[in-house]
Amino acid sequence: MPTTSLPALERSKPSVTPLRFTPTLPIPADAVTASASGLDPYISLGSALAQVAPVATARGVQVEQANQLVAQFTEGPDLGLLGEPRVGH
Repeated sequence: MPTTSLPALERSKPSVTPLRFTPTLPIPADAVTASASGLDPYISLGSALAQVAPVATARGVQVEQANQLVAQFTEGPDLGLLGEPRVGH
């Protein structure tokens, strides 16, 4: 029966480094989940604000301009008290 040396076994193991991510701020639930239909036109205000800087950089606009757009498209709770503020079309 052939034998395999220990160094050969060690070389054959895949080298996988686990992904480590430590968020600096809480991550809004809708940033990592989908709506039941997948067609929800709104995202939470927290999710929109978390994306402002990366989107502004990718689009070549100032962060303040992106913040103004988020503010422009933010809707308050339904009837002023039901639900959370949301950002939509």
